Amino acid sequence: MSNTADVLESVPTLTPDKLLKRCRSAKKKIFLLSLPCLISPDKIGTISQPPVSLTALLKLLSNDPSNLVYILSGKAPATLEQWWGHLDVSLVAEHGFFESEHIPGKAETGAREWKALEEVDLSWKNKIISVFQHFSDRTPGSTLEQKHSCLSWYYSSSIETGCIPARFRAQELQSHLDSSFVRPNVVKGENVIEVRPYECNYANIIKRVVDQHPDFDMLLYVGEPVILETLISDPRVVTCGIGEKSAKYYVDNVNDLLDLLQTLTADKEKTIPSISQ
Repeated sequence: MSNTADVLESVPTLTPDKLLKRCRSAKKKIFLLSLPCLISPDKIGTISQPPVSLTALLKLLSNDPSNLVYILSGKAPATLEQWWGHLDVSLVAEHGFFESEHIPGKAETGAREWKALEEVDLSWKNKIISVFQHFSDRTPGSTLEQKHSCLSWYYSSSIETGCIPARFRAQELQSHLDSSFVRPNVVKGENVIEVRPYECNYANIIKRVVDQHPDFDMLLYVGEPVILETLISDPRVVTCGIGEKSAKYYVDNVNDLLDLLQTLTADKEKTIPSISQ
């Protein structure tokens, strides 16, 4: 077995005991939670509302004054605000192009302020919308989301309904984008292909959050693999992968992560409905 394989095999599971031990000794905790780690990736492109139990969990987690909760997503600001704008959480939309920082006392009024990245080149977008639309039209059941700074093509429903060419067309689309003279960042997820500006990535989001709150005692990041020195070397940071051993810890699936977060709220002697999806 190679050294790399040995390292991956040695990545431990993030258990409730390990996370509780970290949280109980921390006065200021930051939770950076990626949407595909809270909702099964095959459902993100098709649901109009998040599970009620997930919203209840986020409400309890964010109600703890020692917790700063960030939801990281590729969704548009309007969608995130509709879902969780009433909660005491910070919302990061379109992979970091937009951010709505939690301001104590403002969540209940429904007033959300959004800040956008400046000087980001989006000229590529109009050049490739027609390409995405072409593949979407040829793939029954697929969904194209057009947002301000990025495009997302979901095809999980196509696979579920028996559209055999769906995966082939996804590979064809990605190959076309990779060879295009237009050079946005092309990202292949679980049954989704996205294009976004290179400036929109979770590494930049994490840097901004750490710069804003350098006095944190514990930071939990759950999301796509990120190469960032802060995540690797800072002993206050806990990183967790879902179904892959690419971080300090991992859990098998979304439900395992939700159970972990539920454990933290239960530790405050609170209970919520089952959150399994």
